[in-house]
Amino acid sequence: MRKPEFGRSVLLYCDEETTHLVRNSLISVNVIDCIGLENSTLKEILDQEDISGNGKANRNEERFCFAIFNGFDNNAIGNTIKEIRKLLQKDWIFASTTESNLNWKLEDLLAELTQEHDYFMK
Repeated sequence: MRKPEFGRSVLLYCDEETTHLVRNSLISVNVIDCIGLENSTLKEILDQEDISGNGKANRNEERFCFAIFNGFDNNAIGNTIKEIRKLLQKDWIFASTTESNLNWKLEDLLAELTQEHDYFMK
């Protein structure tokens, strides 16, 4: 089995079955299940610093599944998105980390991404 490449992570916010399938498909990257980490910043999640779930018992019931890429170049993001879409027929919102959003709480970023998606779909 290949080990995850250093610095390449996908922060995934989706249902448990999808998370399991993506994790098994993307064996060369670190797939982080972010359910319950909504109050943590992206940096805390990536660094695994001071994070703990907020006790939410239910999985993602959002309209979308979210995949946030960290440490990928544009080509690798494109290839990974194709692989995820081929694997699962779900409504996805894809994003990547930036210097700015690394300090955002996950819940705030998910809300912003959903709002942007809705705006562009009109």
